[in-house]
Amino acid sequence: DLAYACWQQTSKRVDEALQTELSELRAVVEAVKDARYADLERYLQNGEWRAADKETYELMITEVGKEVGEGFSREDLLYFPCEPLKVIDGLWVRHSDGQYGFSVQKEMYMRCGGSLDGEYNREAFNTLCENNGWKVNGKWVGGKFDTYSPMGHFPLIEALIGDVWCKWLSFLFSRIQTCKV
Repeated sequence: DLAYACWQQTSKRVDEALQTELSELRAVVEAVKDARYADLERYLQNGEWRAADKETYELMITEVGKEVGEGFSREDLLYFPCEPLKVIDGLWVRHSDGQYGFSVQKEMYMRCGGSLDGEYNREAFNTLCENNGWKVNGKWVGGKFDTYSPMGHFPLIEALIGDVWCKWLSFLFSRIQTCKV
């Protein structure tokens, strides 16, 4: 209340020219942000699942300040920025008619008995991996990259598939919950 009262009493305002420049800069930032996801959106629109999967990894790894080819740390995923996560997931969900996306995988994981505490639940992940086609008879098979892939199959981050990726997903699912994705 005190801050609001002080603000009402002050006659100082942001210079109009500066306000205009700030608005223009915000528009540029939004355009650049949208352009950053253009390749992912194009791949998804065209059903190029492998290319979209690769682009998802590249967007995510650079978002946490690492180089393509590096892996994620627990902290990278537990504190992954919410806005990029929402954009990436939203593109996957929208262009797959709700079939793919991290949020889809998270819901499947929950139905398999998983929790969103950031801890790895091997049994829940094994069930998820069998349900979404990453494993067959307990063996990793990776991605099919076709229109017949089961629900929750993508993104799978092909370069990282395996038990390590499942551990990382448990961190990411916790973040998805926190970010309300």
